[in-house]
Amino acid sequence: MGFIDYFMATDWGFAYRFLTKGHIPLIVQILAVNTLFLTLYVARNATAKNRFRHSTVLTIQGLLIGANLAVIMQDSVWPYVQRFTVL
Repeated sequence: MGFIDYFMATDWGFAYRFLTKGHIPLIVQILAVNTLFLTLYVARNATAKNRFRHSTVLTIQGLLIGANLAVIMQDSVWPYVQRFTVL
């Protein structure tokens, strides 16, 4: 059985229900943020003539750590963020 067969046989309804039930587990949120940053980093290094400078890589890693901390502490920080946002 090939990869495409496994892809087509996946229960996508379960994945949809899991992600939309409102309480996504913390590890899934952190994995999503890390995957996004890794994808952007790999795409940039693969397509650009000039690679990132060392200081840029450290800045991106710092942003990733900050994003992970924001995901971990979102419940305690969210009331403060809502106070300063105007909808």
